Amino acid sequence: MAKGGKQIQEQAATVQRNAQEFAETMSTLIKAKNQEIFNKLENQERESIELLVIQKTKIEHEVKTSETVAEQTETLFKQGTSAEIAQLGKSVDAFFQDSGE
Repeated sequence: MAKGGKQIQEQAATVQRNAQEFAETMSTLIKAKNQEIFNKLENQERESIELLVIQKTKIEHEVKTSETVAEQTETLFKQGTSAEIAQLGKSVDAFFQDSGE
């Protein structure tokens, strides 16, 4: 009976080792998957911020261009002749064509 008891103890130890190795493997896989998810999230966050910065810069440029056209319009109306006003009209048309593209 001692031999049978020893064999059961060895089998139990093997099962425990296998269970522990399985648990460690699963834990490692879960940690790796979590890290992968966090990395993807960080990449998406960075890309979104970069896109917002690009859009902000573009809008700021469009606002500055609009302000310049408005200032030129005001100056021409204050000082201008009808020929200068006609030229301004062409500039405004060109601006809006460029903005639409």
